[in-house]
Amino acid sequence: MGGVAIWSMHFVGNRAIVLYPKAVGMEQLQLAYSSTFTALSFFVPILVLFLAYLLIGTNEDVGYLRLGFGGTFAGLSICGMHYLVGGPYH
Repeated sequence: MGGVAIWSMHFVGNRAIVLYPKAVGMEQLQLAYSSTFTALSFFVPILVLFLAYLLIGTNEDVGYLRLGFGGTFAGLSICGMHYLVGGPYH
């Protein structure tokens, strides 16, 4: 879920971006990605979503508190991945 569904969709979408700031008189811009932050952005949603699924599904009794924490961790995994993908560019 974290690696295939979330990360790969965003990575392919980010690589497909072409910036043409012709309106301000500049040539085409090239985005460069840090390989360290790219790799880290792959593993963050996997690990944090694993924690979220573990919080929700460890037994048959799912309560509002566990569901709230699981949903919070799921949201944090997406936010963490976005923060790392949007990290330092060169």
